[in-house]
Amino acid sequence: MKHIATRLQSNWDWRAAGNFVFGAAGGCLLAIAAAASFPAPPPIAVTLAALALIGAGLGLVWLELGRPWRALNVFFHGETSWMTREAIVAGVLFPLALLGLLAGVPGLVQAAAVAGLSYAYCQARMLQGAKGIVTWREPAVIPFMVVTALAEGSGLLLLAGVLLPPAPAGWLPYLAMLLILLRSFAWMHYRGRIDAQKAPLQARTELKRISPPVLVAGHLAPLLLLIAAQALPPTAGLLLPLAGLLTVGAGWVIKARIVITASYQQGYAFGRLRKGLPDDY
Repeated sequence: MKHIATRLQSNWDWRAAGNFVFGAAGGCLLAIAAAASFPAPPPIAVTLAALALIGAGLGLVWLELGRPWRALNVFFHGETSWMTREAIVAGVLFPLALLGLLAGVPGLVQAAAVAGLSYAYCQARMLQGAKGIVTWREPAVIPFMVVTALAEGSGLLLLAGVLLPPAPAGWLPYLAMLLILLRSFAWMHYRGRIDAQKAPLQARTELKRISPPVLVAGHLAPLLLLIAAQALPPTAGLLLPLAGLLTVGAGWVIKARIVITASYQQGYAFGRLRKGLPDDY
């Protein structure tokens, strides 16, 4: 039996990871901010921050392209490519949000917020569509990527709430708690599926190594901070943004590791090709 060893993929690097790190978080920040301020539009600074995150992710992908000026070709495969769908959604999201801000039409910004959710979903499907990498193609990566983007969006809004008026909606900390809990379950389910799929040992080891600190610092700690902020309102101005920062940081660390350091190719094994050959031919 001949084995071809697994190896770390090199097509997607930190620039591709940056798209997943910033883009979905920006889309969900816009979506949750729009829900928190409904029927009014979200604060201008928050909307612009969300657009800046999405734009930063797209800019990093553009830098990664071998021929950046041919990037428009990505729009020509909408029937098969989630990357194309991501680009199309972004092409709708930015004009809606900017026109809504300039014209003072809340409905346009709210529509952009719906596009922000769609953008996060497209990113999750784009990652899962890369079939050569076990940690990417596992279907459980889709709910994890979506729920962590929502958790990151809530965390970013908690962080922005102490810096920008108005104060976050009263239900936002409770939503953040729910999303953090959902993300912890999605993360453990995803890891379990990767183990069950017999992913390359290096990939499983990488996910196992980061899991304890991520669960403690990125899930348990922000949950406790959010609970304490509700129990002791005078501390909310300090505890809420800290909980938001930990929530966002954990999501970004996990996504970067999945895309960069846990992205091992499957590897192959060939048996005997014709009768009479020894197994170690």
